[in-house]
Amino acid sequence: MSSDNKTQAFYLKTQVVDAEGKQVDKKGVPPAACIVYAWNDAGDVARGVAICSEADNWNRQDGRERATARARKALGTKKSSMPIGVAVTAKDDAATMLVRQAGLEFLYLWQDRFGVADPLPGFKVSYNPALNDFEKKLVQTAKDRVAGVRTPDAPQVTAPAVG
Repeated sequence: MSSDNKTQAFYLKTQVVDAEGKQVDKKGVPPAACIVYAWNDAGDVARGVAICSEADNWNRQDGRERATARARKALGTKKSSMPIGVAVTAKDDAATMLVRQAGLEFLYLWQDRFGVADPLPGFKVSYNPALNDFEKKLVQTAKDRVAGVRTPDAPQVTAPAVG
């Protein structure tokens, strides 16, 4: 199979709550991020993240393409890069790091969804990142699908409920 098939996308949904803090319908609300996992025959796994800020005009295909390109970049370079929540700018020959609100909101949402104990994604381009249990199941299910392995009794992979 071509390496194009060796990817799996996951959309991290934005939290929408009412005044009492109860979760409400998310229809029409863009996801907070698109996360794409890619792997190669050597067993390496990469994670690419495309975060959508409130100022962005979210486009599902564009987010998926960015995340896929980032995951493939990690596999190709064998390096992690682009720290989440930080942007580096050049000003007067000195590098200045700026905290990006959308990145921090993504990390808070990730932690709320998967728990404090699970590793936070530190980079938009991650090579062999520490995966949480949900990510491990998602990647393994996708690998099995690409390899043609049928597991009829396998449970469907769903993200843990937000709580």
